[in-house]
Amino acid sequence: MAYVAPLAAGMKWFPKQKGFVNGIIVAGYGLGALVFNYVQTSYLNPMNLSPNPDGYFYAESILSRVPNLFILLFAIYITIQLIGCC
Repeated sequence: MAYVAPLAAGMKWFPKQKGFVNGIIVAGYGLGALVFNYVQTSYLNPMNLSPNPDGYFYAESILSRVPNLFILLFAIYITIQLIGCC
């Protein structure tokens, strides 16, 4: 649903440039995932610790940051949304 609404709005607002607008929107989704992957990794694991052999992290220094990461991401997302609404 979050994917279809911007594409439909872009096609309505720019009927002569549908492909270009859809390309920009889809690229924005991909770039957002790329950027926030680095934000999350740099916040959770700034010392670049390796996972255990089973592929999970058990270090308290990493696990204790997870709840605060949700608050940080909420603040970033709501700021971006408020800027977009204004």
